[in-house]
Amino acid sequence: MNIRPIVLFWLLVLTFVVIVFGIITKYIRGSVFIIGAGVVFFILGLALILFAQRNEKNEKLKKFLMLTGGSAIGFFVSIIMHNLFYGLSVFAGDFKPLWYLTEVLHIFFFVMAVIIMPLLFLAGTVGVVVIKFRSCPKAKNNLQ
Repeated sequence: MNIRPIVLFWLLVLTFVVIVFGIITKYIRGSVFIIGAGVVFFILGLALILFAQRNEKNEKLKKFLMLTGGSAIGFFVSIIMHNLFYGLSVFAGDFKPLWYLTEVLHIFFFVMAVIIMPLLFLAGTVGVVVIKFRSCPKAKNNLQ
């Protein structure tokens, strides 16, 4: 099966837009949507990394595709880790050293999920679009 990484990239971007649209507009509600979209986002990110590693010849494009896929995976993992450490901090409330550790870790993973991973996703997306735009012959003619 020969899937082009750029197709997976655009599916990943579309999934990201659907997730953001669902969160901002509040038209799409429910844990089924959030969990389902998160799993699809994770799987597409993983597939993008695997197919970009195998099939992409352009090294710069490969790096940006892998950054985009890695940030999709990192987003999902950071959410899981944040919730895990938050739950552990509730149970470790009486034992202060463990409570401080779990508090720091759940805040760290929250910042990773909410700020760092979306910025990395945006950087990877912009990088792929710029590289693809520069490689298009029509775009080169329009810029001159």
